[in-house]
Amino acid sequence: MPPTFLAKWKHRLFPNFFEGVLSAITTALVVAVLYAFLKWVFITANWAVITESMRFLMAGSMPIASIGRAWVAATLFSFMTGLSLGGLTRAKNLKPVAAAVAALILIATIFWAMGRYSEALTAALFIAAGCGWLIMQRVASGSALLGIGWIITTIIMWNVLIPDDGKAAGGLLLGILMTLVAAVFSFPLGVLLALGRTNRLPGIRITCVAYIELIRSLPLISILYWAWMVVPLILPADFRINDLVRGAAGFTLFYAAYVAEYVRGGLQGVPEGQLNAARSLGLNSFAATYYIILPQALRSVLPGLVGNVLDIFNNVPLLFIIGLTEFVRAGQVLLSNPQHSAQMYEVYTFMFMVYLVIATLLSWSSRVVENKLSHV
Repeated sequence: MPPTFLAKWKHRLFPNFFEGVLSAITTALVVAVLYAFLKWVFITANWAVITESMRFLMAGSMPIASIGRAWVAATLFSFMTGLSLGGLTRAKNLKPVAAAVAALILIATIFWAMGRYSEALTAALFIAAGCGWLIMQRVASGSALLGIGWIITTIIMWNVLIPDDGKAAGGLLLGILMTLVAAVFSFPLGVLLALGRTNRLPGIRITCVAYIELIRSLPLISILYWAWMVVPLILPADFRINDLVRGAAGFTLFYAAYVAEYVRGGLQGVPEGQLNAARSLGLNSFAATYYIILPQALRSVLPGLVGNVLDIFNNVPLLFIIGLTEFVRAGQVLLSNPQHSAQMYEVYTFMFMVYLVIATLLSWSSRVVENKLSHV
């Protein structure tokens, strides 16, 4: 007779007297802390500072006349996120999600008719994610299309959020945009650097090794300072590069070196017999690397690459160095207002939860992809 759910947990938590006492003490502490936190969240905390400043936290100081750009970018990002989640999960019954999307459309319509546009547009974000998920359920395999879609999304979001000098962009959307730009463009550059580092030609190999080791020996903050202070000095006086372009270039060049090291580790883990077998089949070096070696290398370093994306997102707050107001900086600017200075815990708790949700979603996606690849 199989053990019941309670019997399993009793065996795990109380296998003997000593471990049972430790489990009881730990459980009591966790329950007490969780109770105190939830009581503060739902009873004591004043979340008005978040609801009143949501536009500034999400889009920075973007003018109200241009706030529609932020909603377009957010909706596009939500749609692509839904597509990606739909590619990771498969469901036999789509009716609950379809019903939820239909209900959200009705709610959004009611809010719009009542003049509550922010609530209606927020519902539209979930509608876009749900529609993306439902569409991807009908596609047999769309990994390549998803990759192209994220590249196109990054380009569109850049042009939508940064129409002029980029000073108006900020908040969480700026952090997401910078993460997408750095992740999308550092990956191919990192792969090329990794292949160059393992190349037989001394000139290519030495150049790639020098670049990777130089960048990895420097902190990201020094790269951003260099992009902010040194680049304008060495360029002609009448030639000015957008601050966001300099920041994105700094992030891309910095993290490309780390992508290269992850990919190089994966390349070294592929048995040499794979390359010899590919050549025996008549494949040239490019075809053997592209079709045989590189897919196996990337599969083995996928957790590291996802961790690299998380690292990019976590380091985006360093953009304050070049005068950009991203998510964390927006929270600090908000707290500098005497009217909101007493809500420090509410602001930082909200930012912590946003970071936690994004990090959890990325980590979960990495595990799902890794499990799928292990069964290929």
